[in-house]
Formats: sequence, C-alpha cells, structure tokens
Amino acid sequence: RRLSCLSNMLGWAERRGWIARAPYLERFTEAPGRRRYASDAEELEMIAALSEAGYTSYADIVAVLVDTGMRRGELLGLVWDQIEEGTVRLDETKTGRPRRIPLTQRAARILTPGEEGSDGPFAGVRPSTLEDAWNRAKAQMGLEGDRGFTLHCLRHTFASRLLQRGADIFTVSRLLGHASIKTTADIYGHESLDQTQAAVELLEPNAPGSGH
Repeated sequence: RRLSCLSNMLGWAERRGWIARAPYLERFTEAPGRRRYASDAEELEMIAALSEAGYTSYADIVAVLVDTGMRRGELLGLVWDQIEEGTVRLDETKTGRPRRIPLTQRAARILTPGEEGSDGPFAGVRPSTLEDAWNRAKAQMGLEGDRGFTLHCLRHTFASRLLQRGADIFTVSRLLGHASIKTTADIYGHESLDQTQAAVELLEPNAPGSGH
C-alpha cells in the first residue's frame, strides 16, 4: 500500500513535469490475513475507559464508528445537515460516491443536535487528540502491544458483525462505500462462511422449495 501511494505521487509529479520520468516500482500482493476487529467486551471496555477518563465525546465516537462503519474522517467532518430521518448522508467520500447509512438507536441518540452553534456532533475534535485518548485507554485495557487494535478496526468490526449476523455482502459493501464488491469480498469474505453453509443446505431434498 505504501508503494502504491508512492507510485501515485511520482506519477503525479511526472505529469506536471517536475521529474523527467517516474521510476518503476515493483508491487507485491498483500497477504490476505484476518482483519482485527473489536469483540463486544472490548468495545464496552474501551467506551467505559474513555468515559471514566472524562472523554465522553470520544466514547460516543467509538460507539458511532462501530454502529455505522464510517471512516474516522467522515465522522469527524459530519455536519448537522447530513443527519436526517435516522440516517447519515455522506456526500464527500474516499471513492467519490455518496452514500447513506441508516442509524442504530444508539447512534441516533448520540447524533441528536444538542449544543447550539456547533457545526456538527464532533466539530473541533482533533484526530491526534482522539488517537492519544484511544491509545491511553488501549494501554489501560492491556492491549498496548496490539498493533491491529486501532480506531480503524471499528470499521472492520461493523462489517464483520453484520456479515456474521446474516447480512449479505452486497449490502455491507454499499454501507462501507467500497468502490467494488470485490474489495469487500477480499477483506470480509471469510466472515460469511455461515451464509455459504446455509446456501448449500438449500440443495438438500428437504429444503424449502426443493419440490421433494
């Protein structure tokens, strides 16, 4: 991923004539691996740790990220006009494709307009300060050495929970705002094993609609 970023930067410089020619960078396929996501207990412990430390708004951010799958930047940049009728409307996204995310009851309560004059629910929250608070709470949980337990893993948590509880991968892909269903399948395909088992069971003679 770093090589891909560097290649794009060099190509951008070449097109503007800043360098004569962008060098060739050999790419390597990233090992699939299993994405880190938060268990129910870890989520509750993180929210409790942040709340007890006086970071109630950061605890709310964790809850909303888990319940919506939004990227950190999407949530921190949210303004009140984007929250309507139990949904969040995201106009500017990483892929350039707008999307709408239904809110859980918990997320809807948190994203209810409160403080007058603020631009959005988390206006003024600095990413670096949020990251520091997360890392302190993470250390308190005894997970200081867990490199995968980051704020971004809450997005993986959202997707994994939906798939494990029966949501189809096409819907999850839309909610995440992926440019391609292939991206979702490559990252989370292993989470839908129960669904593939259920699908094969439809071929059994006694399955509903089998005609046997």
